[in-house]
Order: sequence, then C-alpha cells, then structure tokens
Amino acid sequence: MTGILGNGLSGLLAAQRALQTTSNNISNANTDGYVRQRVNLVAAPSTTSGTASFGAGVRVASVERLFDQLLTDQLRDATAANGRAAAFNDFAVRLDRLLGDPDQSVTAALRRFFDAVDGVGRDPTSIANRQQLLLEGQALGARFAQLDAQLGTLAGELDARIAQSVQSINLTTSGIAALNARIASSGGNPPPELLDQRGEFLRQLAEQVDISVSPQADGSVAVYTRSGQALVAGGLARPLVAAPDPLQGDRLRVGTQETGGFQDLSGKLSGGYLGGLVAFQRDTLDGARAQLGQIALGLAAGFNEQHRQGVDLDGVLGGDFFATGGPGVNPAATNTGSATITAAIVDPASVAARDYELRYNGSAWLLYDRATAAVVPTTGTGTAADPLRAEGIEISAAGAAQAGDRFLVRPLANVAANLRVAI
Repeated sequence: MTGILGNGLSGLLAAQRALQTTSNNISNANTDGYVRQRVNLVAAPSTTSGTASFGAGVRVASVERLFDQLLTDQLRDATAANGRAAAFNDFAVRLDRLLGDPDQSVTAALRRFFDAVDGVGRDPTSIANRQQLLLEGQALGARFAQLDAQLGTLAGELDARIAQSVQSINLTTSGIAALNARIASSGGNPPPELLDQRGEFLRQLAEQVDISVSPQADGSVAVYTRSGQALVAGGLARPLVAAPDPLQGDRLRVGTQETGGFQDLSGKLSGGYLGGLVAFQRDTLDGARAQLGQIALGLAAGFNEQHRQGVDLDGVLGGDFFATGGPGVNPAATNTGSATITAAIVDPASVAARDYELRYNGSAWLLYDRATAAVVPTTGTGTAADPLRAEGIEISAAGAAQAGDRFLVRPLANVAANLRVAI
C-alpha cells in the first residue's frame, strides 16, 4: 500500500505543478517578454526488491521555457530593421513635406520671380515692373533662407533624438548587465522570469541599435553592435556616448570613451532607431541642405551672368543681381597648430553638393570627402599664391599647421541662408 499511495501522491504533486505552471502562463498572457513554460516529467527512480524493480511514481524534472533561439534571433534582426526604417521614414516624410510642397518649397517663389523677369522683359521702361522684380528677388532669397533654417531645425531635432536614443540604450544595457550577474550566480538553474526579463531587454535594445548576442558558459550573454563594439560583457555594461563633433560643434556623434580617447561609431551603426537617425542625417538631410545651397548658387551665378549683359535705365551695364554667402570653414577643436583656412567658390558650375575634410599630414594638405573619407584630387599647394583647387573651390592656408590638424570645408553651407538681392 505504501508504494501505491506514494505513486499516487507523486502523480498528484506532478499534476499540481503542471497546473500551477499552466495557471502562471494564463496569468502572464499579456506580460511583455514572457515566454510560455512547460513542466517536464520523468519517472522517479525505481525501487528494487530482490531481482525485481518497482516504479516509484513520477517527478518534475524541469520547468522549460518554450522558445526557439533561431526565431528569437530573427525577431531581433527584424526588430532592428523595423526600428531603422521607422526612424528614417519619420524624418523622410517630414523632409518631403517641407521640400515637396509646391506652395511651400522654392518652386512657387521661383515661378513668381521669373514671371517678374518676364514682365521687365516685356516692358523694360516700367518702373513698377522693375520694382516688382526686386521685391520678388528679395522674396526668393527669404524663401531659400527660410527653408535652410527649417532644415537646420530638423537637424537639431535629429541630434536631440540621437541623444535620447543613446540614453535609452545605456539604460537597457545596464539592465541586461544586472540580469547577467543574477543569472550567472544562480548556479546554472536561473529562474525563468530572469531569462524572460533579459530577453525583453534584448528586444528593446534591438529596437534602438542592431546587435548580435553571444551566449556564455555561465548563462550570461555578451552583446555587441554589428560592427563588433561590445555593449555588455557579463555583469558590465559599456555605455555609448553622444558627444559634439570636434569639426562641427552643432552635430552629435556616437561612440565610446576609450583610454586613448573617443572612438567614433557613427559610421558603423547600421540598424535600429539610432542607426536610422544617423543614416538619415548623413545620407539624406546633409545632402538635401547641400543641394538647396547648390540650387541657390546655380540660380545666382546663372542670373548674374545674364544680368551683367544688360543695362539699366541710364544705360549703365548691369552688375550682380544676387549675392550669396561663401563657404563655411570650421577648425577641429583638437587642432594644435595656428593655421587658418579660407575658402572661396571660383567656378559655381563645378561645385559639388558635399562637404570636405582638409587634413595636414605634416608636410602637405590633403582633401577628403566628408561622407565617404575618399581622397579628393586637388591641384596647388594650399598657399595664398598657389591655393588648393578642387571641384570649383579654392582653399588657402595661413599660419603654422601641425600634423593632424583638420578643418571642415562646407562650400554650400552659407549659400541658401544668405541669398539676397545685391542691387
């Protein structure tokens, strides 16, 4: 009877554990990150009597989390891709509305301006027509300046979002590191809720940045960005830093603070919400601002050339109708030399819609594409008598540069903001 009662009791206890687990699954049906659990039962060790063995009932072997590691990894990858697309789309739609609206973009202002030009052409002696042309020219310049300012506001919001995303990432990685420590100290049998919480943190982290996860022997996980930068190692989290760009103080860059200094990771962030923000800033917004300046420069140069061929009411040859701002030059905050750089546009038709980084290697100046880091071919040595020439601009250096000094050269940075009527 004792064997029969014991076997029956073990079955009741096993069923109780199974029901307890089932009720727990039902209670947590809406809990973020919860993974359904199952009780695994095995036969209890049998008892031996003489040459025969008799069953001793059932026992609970483990409580198993029902999840697929491959699907979990694929879900994290899809989450990172969705986060990047969401961030990119959010700002791309706003940029499209800003530049694509025919009533708000430069299209309407350009149409009114050239209508006024046509009016002067039909009746050159009309003072009213000439005055209207001046007014439309001023309105066109104001519209370019307004659009450039709105793009600047969008860039400022991007930086704020980047800073918020970095803060969110650091909070999440700290949570993962804390759970790693608790799981590693559990002796190889961690409570399922700890694994669930860590899995949810990993999902939240993937929303912000594209990650790879490597399980460790002690039950913890190591977390890296796709470029290989460690974010979590065991119970330690390595925070990201959003710091001002030394070449462009109003722009944030993302990286880590290492013993040897700041390590920039901005160009290596490929996914997640943060990756989408950085990609939109680098690949779309910077290009849009430069192209707006390129349009303003082309308009001013082309119209000025034609305007100089005409005469005013007194028969005096015309001069420049429009004036624009010149290139922007920013020295790096880390420069040790006393060199100063000046830049000028000498061939508007050849100016490309991109920014440059000018570097001194100790003996010569080299010009790089800011976005791709590719070397840009130049002529000249960089002196006032023999300036560097590349893609429609001239660059001259004065003072004593030191090896490693850098300058950001932005040919179109001030063109749209400073387009104005010059007569």
